[in-house]
Amino acid sequence: MPIFQQIQAFPSDEFQAALLRLTHIYNELGFYDFRIDSIQCSYVEKETCYLVLYLHEGEKYCLSTISFLGVPESEKATLQQQLNIREGDVFSSTKVEDEIQELLEVYEQNGKPFAKIYPQVEESIHETQAHGLFKKVHLTFVIDEGPWVEITGYSIQGLERTDETVVTREFNIAQGENFNVEKFNSIQRNVEQLGFFESVSQPELITLSEKKLAPSDTVSGIICLSVKEGNPNVFDGIIGYQPEEDESSGYFTGYINIILRNMFGSGRKLQLEWSKQSEETQEVTMQYHEPWFLNIPLALTFKLHQLKQDSSYSQMELGLSASYEISEDLYITGTITRNAITPIVESESQTADVLESQTITAGFGILYDTRDFVQNPTSGIKFSNEYQFGSKHISSPDSVLEDYDVKRDISQKQVILDFEAYFQTFQRQVLATALHGKALIAEEIELGDLYRFGGSKDLRGYREEQFAASQLIYTNLEYRFLLSRTTFAFLFFDAGYYYKPKNPLDNESESFDAYKTAFGLGTRLNSPLGIISVSYALGENTSILNGFVHFGLINEF
Repeated sequence: MPIFQQIQAFPSDEFQAALLRLTHIYNELGFYDFRIDSIQCSYVEKETCYLVLYLHEGEKYCLSTISFLGVPESEKATLQQQLNIREGDVFSSTKVEDEIQELLEVYEQNGKPFAKIYPQVEESIHETQAHGLFKKVHLTFVIDEGPWVEITGYSIQGLERTDETVVTREFNIAQGENFNVEKFNSIQRNVEQLGFFESVSQPELITLSEKKLAPSDTVSGIICLSVKEGNPNVFDGIIGYQPEEDESSGYFTGYINIILRNMFGSGRKLQLEWSKQSEETQEVTMQYHEPWFLNIPLALTFKLHQLKQDSSYSQMELGLSASYEISEDLYITGTITRNAITPIVESESQTADVLESQTITAGFGILYDTRDFVQNPTSGIKFSNEYQFGSKHISSPDSVLEDYDVKRDISQKQVILDFEAYFQTFQRQVLATALHGKALIAEEIELGDLYRFGGSKDLRGYREEQFAASQLIYTNLEYRFLLSRTTFAFLFFDAGYYYKPKNPLDNESESFDAYKTAFGLGTRLNSPLGIISVSYALGENTSILNGFVHFGLINEF
């Protein structure tokens, strides 16, 4: 943008600000002797004039030498490599300040958070260069490294039920370890992700020394943190209503989720979940989460899941999953599950929709999570990718299998991908994007093997688990207007593609694929009852008065 564009008055504060911007630009280009000698104003009309500025650029300042003072000779080469400026570059005070900040971060990451750096600038004689005259600048970074800081203890204020070790193990800075600014700055986020604190303060570092120390000395440091415990137990209830469709009458669906997130103050979690997706379909899930198994960053989750799918079959799944923290945001994951399917036969003449089977599956994956606040992120991403390998055995008797052309033993492969990204567009506004995909690869795929999706958790605007597929991919796009740290209103658009293969137990069935879209709006609000979530979604061929309403209540007790 031109510096003097749309100046309305002369002289004015706006005009003076433009002159300062012009001076700053010249300074950043190395012309520190720049000045405005005079300004001539020629009036062409009563209220209009042309301005002529007479400038003196002066000579360009260039870096001649860069040196360090106050550090051992052995460290100077390492510090030189950290710099982005080089000898011969145009001198810029802004770039020098940026270099100082980066050097201070290096010291903070290596246990010296109280280091101080001052720039010392000396000019030398003029020399002739290909581009004209310039001034040589000798830049010296004067460094006071300060003492080493060793973490020797913690102070946690506000704990009522939670054991202190549950909090301090999330610091990732052990006692006896030198201070590290990256780990220190991530403490608040790590503790918030535990999910059972109402508020978590920024950490503070307190040192236990009053005398003046040399750079080779070590002082003891204590990390202080204040927390406010919320109620760790959560009751989450959702009521949905499926409107009349064709000849079927409308009906309610339901979802209940009870979570004990901090059992006995140890950080252990127990979850009981029940849901009813349709008139004849319901499922029950129980999960137990054990964090820091054997006092290492290994989390184990045991899962029991039972599903009654329509009048077709029942399913029982037992699983164990593990997650090991490699670094601050990166985890490796592993799973092993046993899945048993039993057909529901109500009469001897009933045709089997699925066959009795047992499947053993094992898998591994990665998880990368940089979200700033899990409950309501404003920045960061979450990425997970999992690969599973299974062996399915059909245990139906020969008298049943003789009617179908299927194999008893089948190998299966699964690929699961989840990606979320959050961008703060304006103040208190966030763009939330998500991409999810699943694929089951096998020679034969029965009804009980398919992924079921649709509804409030994935593709809104449709009945809960309305669709079944062996391959699916869908995206969720939300534009959120933040009302508080945990509440927001939003507009959304969902789109998905899925593929359903031919049923090997039904010769008349055919494979097919389809695209689905939906849009709508919703809100998540605090109330005396808890946090209320309401959304209204319109799927394909849905009129504005016949959409899907999802009502959710998160009530702590």
